[in-house]
Amino acid sequence: MRVFITGASGFIGGSVAARFMREGYSVRGLVRTPEQVERLKAQGIEPVPGTLADAGIVGAIARRLGLWPAESWPVQDAIDEWGFGHAVYSFGSNSRVSAAKARKELGWQPQHTSVLDWIKNDMKMD
Repeated sequence: MRVFITGASGFIGGSVAARFMREGYSVRGLVRTPEQVERLKAQGIEPVPGTLADAGIVGAIARRLGLWPAESWPVQDAIDEWGFGHAVYSFGSNSRVSAAKARKELGWQPQHTSVLDWIKNDMKMD
């Protein structure tokens, strides 16, 4: 099976990509920089250079997944929907917004060794 992961060189996306690779999946990953392209190639992941700020990429992903039209989701809406902790973790680690910007705006820093550690031990299920 083939999968596509946004932020494939980041904390969450990288963990997910590595897991899929171990499970035998063919993985493609969205990355922003030439250094990230090379890192993914070295891991056997097919890099797709670009960002989610590119409306063409977001639109193509959304259409492929049947999620068209793509819409932005303000951080406050995510906090209202998911609660502060989950929204901070998700936006602080997700390539949907710039991680540096989200961390600055939300004051979040990772406290887990991996996304799986967070899911198993601290993810709220309310």
